[in-house]
Amino acid sequence: MATLLVFFVSGSITYLLVNSQKSAKGYLLQELQAEYDSLSSEKRSLDHEVMESESLRNLTNEDGLGGMVPWNLPDVTFLHDDTGLARNETSD
Repeated sequence: MATLLVFFVSGSITYLLVNSQKSAKGYLLQELQAEYDSLSSEKRSLDHEVMESESLRNLTNEDGLGGMVPWNLPDVTFLHDDTGLARNETSD
């Protein structure tokens, strides 16, 4: 009889420990999922800002790019097709 009581008590304690750990892990998992969702949203927002700031429209409106020469002028020739090197024929 004492053996059954010991098994019952130890089984009950084990059951309670496992269930409380499941609850704690579930709560932690929920917190981590919420943090992940928040960080994912922030990353999408920052990616959008980067794409917007790197867009051709914004780059062409900046003051530093005003002196650049468009590549399709007739006096600009490419030295090699695969390297992208070019020269201005009028400056030679």
